[in-house]
Amino acid sequence: MIFNLAGDLIFSNEVAIEMQVVTPGDGHKQGWVHDEIRNVLQSVFNYSTDDFACRTEHQNVVNAGKLPYSARPFLIGGDGKGRMQTCILVLVEKVVKEHEVNVARSRQKFRLTKREAEVAKFISKGFSNREISDKLFISEFTVKNHLKQIMKKTGATARSQIFALLQ
Repeated sequence: MIFNLAGDLIFSNEVAIEMQVVTPGDGHKQGWVHDEIRNVLQSVFNYSTDDFACRTEHQNVVNAGKLPYSARPFLIGGDGKGRMQTCILVLVEKVVKEHEVNVARSRQKFRLTKREAEVAKFISKGFSNREISDKLFISEFTVKNHLKQIMKKTGATARSQIFALLQ
């Protein structure tokens, strides 16, 4: 989904509509956006533009009566030459079910370190980087580094792929 900086929905694909995260508006009326997505949008405004780039994180959200999903906001539209971002992209991914990772098997199969296996376990449960850092008493930056290594070792190209690969 794409929003302008005022929080108005500009674009939504069919998947977001099917997940009942949004309902499209027509030419005269703004579409409806789930309150939890509004909360994700609000997180963009809690940080300065420079600070926000370091603070995108998975936010687990549950749509009442539907599958849970995770959402991450990204500022987009800047030209990298001083022009400020003009829109917010909210990436929404379905969370089909919580996976329990067999840590020992994952460590052996993908040659994960003990800490990488612990991070993978929390990722598979849908924890955000911040939540993982709190649980393991490490910085978010360290969690991101472990996540990069896990993705490299497993061949995953997205955080959500880790779920399936570690089963």
